[in-house]
Amino acid sequence: MKKIVALSAAVAMSVSASAVTTEELVQQINSLKQELQTLKKAQEKSDKKQKRLKKSFNEVKAHDAADNIKFGVDLRSSYDSINYKTASGLEPTSGLLSNRLLLTMAQQPMDDLIFKGKLAVNKVFGHNNMTATNGFNNYDWFGTVTPDDNVVRLREAYFVYFGEMGDVGYTASIGRRPSLNGTAGNLREDDEEASPLAHNINMEFDGASFNFKLDKVTSIPGFAFKICLGRGYSNANGKYVYTPVDFQTGTPAGTNDSYASNLDTPDMDMIGFISKLYDDGQYSATLNGFYASNLLGVRDMTNFHAGFQDVGDMTGGALTFVANGIGDDIFGFWGQTKAFASVAISKTDPRATAVTNTAMGNQNLGMLGTTEKKTGNSVYLGVQMPCLLTDDGRLGVEYNHGTKWWRSFTYGEDTMIGSKLAARGDAYEVYWTKPLVGKNVDMQLRYTRINYDYTGSDMFFGGSGTPMTPENMYASGMGDPVSEASNFRAYIRYRY
Repeated sequence: MKKIVALSAAVAMSVSASAVTTEELVQQINSLKQELQTLKKAQEKSDKKQKRLKKSFNEVKAHDAADNIKFGVDLRSSYDSINYKTASGLEPTSGLLSNRLLLTMAQQPMDDLIFKGKLAVNKVFGHNNMTATNGFNNYDWFGTVTPDDNVVRLREAYFVYFGEMGDVGYTASIGRRPSLNGTAGNLREDDEEASPLAHNINMEFDGASFNFKLDKVTSIPGFAFKICLGRGYSNANGKYVYTPVDFQTGTPAGTNDSYASNLDTPDMDMIGFISKLYDDGQYSATLNGFYASNLLGVRDMTNFHAGFQDVGDMTGGALTFVANGIGDDIFGFWGQTKAFASVAISKTDPRATAVTNTAMGNQNLGMLGTTEKKTGNSVYLGVQMPCLLTDDGRLGVEYNHGTKWWRSFTYGEDTMIGSKLAARGDAYEVYWTKPLVGKNVDMQLRYTRINYDYTGSDMFFGGSGTPMTPENMYASGMGDPVSEASNFRAYIRYRY
């Protein structure tokens, strides 16, 4: 454009400086028009090039965004004061400092496919060999929940595919499941809601799920039905199996086959469903049911590390109601209050051939110390509300009770005195969570107390899970079990 102005000025000066004929003036104007056309074509060409470069740049950005994994950090430093009271009156106590680091991962290469993962380190301050003194400390069902060493372990890794069949939306997923801190149990942990109902299933496992959204078909808000498959224990050893040798004969004393069976324990599998019966965003009802096969019991009651055996199967279920706000005033106290109520049931089916080797001799202890089928149940109640003493804090109160034969899969519950939801007795909990620095740093104070009516609440499914009153067990000379337990926790947590 500057060039055009300069040409126009030159023509004007030429006209004023000397007289020109009409023919010469027309020639000069035509020449100027041609120059303008040339400049216009050059500008259009430049604009098209800029558009192509911008499009290519956006395509590169979109490509890189899909190819890259988005990482997140969740660091929690905790102090736990742990207190027990045994049937004999002993009151052992201890204090535990721990660091838990979660490295979260997410990727979406296309609109209908996502990947999510979570790596974890959960270690005791100044300690890296907890497993040396407790062989079950990093057991696969709770390997990233119980403080242990400084090893990075896999907590979650799965993909989800989204599809549609008419009015039915569905998802398919397989991998290491997001099965900790499910419905209701996520509130005390200040986490997003995971898949199972935490009342009876709260543990780490590998498996698959297939979810069908049926709200459009049924006209029921949020109605969905999910099929779940999982494996909680595989009987296979590793690729290279250590073969013990009988030193008297020099011959192998065991198998040397790759992926050989671990003693006579079969694979422990679970199949179940989770159905969202109703969910309008504020009020919801969820039902789950499961069948677990080949559950584990300790082979030798006098030596817990001697191995497991198949003691039987189990069925169970839970129904949980959640209110995410009460009433219509969503900004008021009740509108910011969350509440839940849940009931659950479990039923054992002992294996007829289960024989446990104990100090009392070889006998069939079946499941939970009996060859009879037993039914247990549990109730779980809780409320979380705004804390009136602070502008942004949350105060929560929970209670649960389990009967004599109640049995849950809640090994992954993050309480240092054991799973409160597995308690055969009463458990009480109160907690206060408050942001400290924006949305990135917060704190929590939590107190948990469990009064045990019966022993075996948090054990495996064989004779070690036999329910006895703590007083009777102690009087029978079978040990000095815990009758009461409490855990005070304080943590500071950073998330980004």
